[in-house]
Parts: sequence; C-alpha cells; structure tokens
Amino acid sequence: MQPVFTSLNIPFMSKAKYFKTEPQLGDIIHEQVLKSMKKAGERERELAIENGDILPDGTPYITVIGDGQWGKRSYGNNYKAMVGSVSTYR
Repeated sequence: MQPVFTSLNIPFMSKAKYFKTEPQLGDIIHEQVLKSMKKAGERERELAIENGDILPDGTPYITVIGDGQWGKRSYGNNYKAMVGSVSTYR
C-alpha cells in the first residue's frame, strides 16, 4: 500500500504510528457513533409521535420487521457455516 501513497505524494502512516494512534481514534469513532445513534433515535421518536404511534402509557414506538438467514454450506466440514446475515425494515 505504501508505494501507492508514495507515488501519489501522500504521506503514509507507519505501522508503529498507527498502533500508537489507534486507541485515540477508536475513542473518537465510538463517541461519534453514539452521537449519531442518539440523533437517529431522537428523529425516530419525532416521527413516531407525528404518526401517532404512541403506547397507552405515552411511550412512542416504531415498528421493525426483521429477517435473517444462516448458511449451512461449509465445504465438507460440519455443514454449519460461521456466517449469517440479517436485514431489518422499518
């Protein structure tokens, strides 16, 4: 990867620098993810209230539909693959 960055005249982060910086970046990313999730939750609450989706105790709610699958093909081992997928729809 470094040759690509070098040819484009873009500074490349060394492995040592990455491992030194990773914990700080992880904290920043975690903080931003939480902010984003809170903002999305607040918006969902507003939409639920606008739609009149409110429980008798006054709690707004959203309807979520989910579906999932689990792979069984593992190419000759025990036919229980270690992968699955899920999708949800509101």
